[in-house]
Amino acid sequence: MSAYERNFVVTARDVDPQNRVRADAVAVMLQESAAHHADAWGMSIPSLNREGRTWVLARLAMEFGGRPGWKEELRVETWSRGFRGHVATRDYLVSAADGGVVARATSVWFVIDLATRRPVRLDEYGTRGAHDPDRTAGVDEPGKLAPPPQGAAETFLKVRASDLDLNGHVNNSRYIEWLYEAVPASVLQSRRMSRLELHFLAETHYPGDILIRRAAEPGAANGAANGAASAEELGFVHSILRPDGVEAVRARSRWS
Repeated sequence: MSAYERNFVVTARDVDPQNRVRADAVAVMLQESAAHHADAWGMSIPSLNREGRTWVLARLAMEFGGRPGWKEELRVETWSRGFRGHVATRDYLVSAADGGVVARATSVWFVIDLATRRPVRLDEYGTRGAHDPDRTAGVDEPGKLAPPPQGAAETFLKVRASDLDLNGHVNNSRYIEWLYEAVPASVLQSRRMSRLELHFLAETHYPGDILIRRAAEPGAANGAANGAASAEELGFVHSILRPDGVEAVRARSRWS
């Protein structure tokens, strides 16, 4: 099947204090849908593990429309845009019960060799499943991101055992949770995330402390650095650093 659909219900733990589903909760729905679609091809993480391989997410871009609340039903549709060399591209469309668009997303994945930690070419998997290379979710693909400059705001957090996934490292959705911790409270109270772009650069393991650096995106509205309210969209650049100083994630968030 070229596309896979899965239904979800927004739970009480998925929403913020304004009763809007959080970006990390949507990311979990995307991840679960992709996992089931890959499983239908015989390419789930446990299946790949038996070959000494696994999936890793390299880049993700999400754009948000309506923001449903508790108990609302959502449908996630996902499809593969094909394999090219080492790269697998996958798109998503999240819809509410009334058909309104909740989110659109595009992602880049690798299959890596667990022994070498290097991506493998996907030619041998090219006949698995159906792909739809000409269909897109309508999201700008992740582009180059500059790191936050010197003087960026800093937030420290501890990696928890519950942050780990099947691969034994921090799950990609947890990084999105962490970004909420590093955004000014005034922004969280008065705005909602409109776009999020993440580049996953290195694995993070438990235990350990991580450092999140945040700065106003160049050209963002005045007041973005301290979270002051503005009629314009605010933008931030983020960097998540491991205890050894290696950058695990670089990201950009926009708030309307």
